[in-house]
Amino acid sequence: MEYTNDGFKLAELDLQNRGAGEILGDEQSGQIQQIGMSYYLELLDRAVDMIKNGQTLQLEDSQDERIKIEFNEAALLPDNYIYDPQVRLSYYQRLAKCAQQNNINTIVIELIDRFGSLPESAQYLIEHARLRLRAKQLGITRLDINDKSISIEFTDQPMINTDALFKHIQTNPAKFQLRGQNSLNIVEETLTFADKIESLNTLLDDIKLPTK
Repeated sequence: MEYTNDGFKLAELDLQNRGAGEILGDEQSGQIQQIGMSYYLELLDRAVDMIKNGQTLQLEDSQDERIKIEFNEAALLPDNYIYDPQVRLSYYQRLAKCAQQNNINTIVIELIDRFGSLPESAQYLIEHARLRLRAKQLGITRLDINDKSISIEFTDQPMINTDALFKHIQTNPAKFQLRGQNSLNIVEETLTFADKIESLNTLLDDIKLPTK
C-alpha cells in the first residue's frame, strides 16, 4: 500500500482494496470487527503521523495504549442511516479523534440534523465513544458489557475515589464483586443493554475524583 500524508486517504485506499461495504456496513468483518472502526482509524492516523515525522511504525506500542471496550450489541452507523460509505467513514474518524464530551455532542447534533434520529446501533456507537473518554480519564483499561454483567479493569493506579468504590462493594457485595486487585465485576442480569450503560455511567459518576 502506498502511504499518503492524510489519514483519511490512507483509510480510503484500504476501502478501495477491501470494499467499503465490508468495512463500513452492517457486515463488518476481519480485523475491523475485532478492534473496532474507531480504533482502526486511530491506528491509521498514528501510522500517518509517524511516517510524516520519519519514525518507524510501532503498532505494538499503540496496542499497549489501547482502551478496550466491548459491547455485545452492534455499535455502528448502519448503511440504511448513512448511505454514502465515505460519509460514514468521516464520522467514524471524527469520533475516534474526539478528546472531549462536547466534541461528541457536536457530532450527535450534526448527525440528527443531517440524517434524523439516531438508530439504536448508532446510539451505542456514541456511548462507546463517550465511555472511551471516561475510561481514559479514570484509568480504566477495559470495559465489557455483556448479557449478565459489566466488567471493569483498572490500571495499577486508577484515578478514582476508592472510598466511593468500596462503599458500593460493601453495601451490595452480591452485585459488586472484586476480581483480583484491578478488576471489578458488576452483576446485572435483568437490565436491558441500554440500562446497563446507564448503570455503568452512574457508577463512574460516583467514583470519579471530585473536581478541584
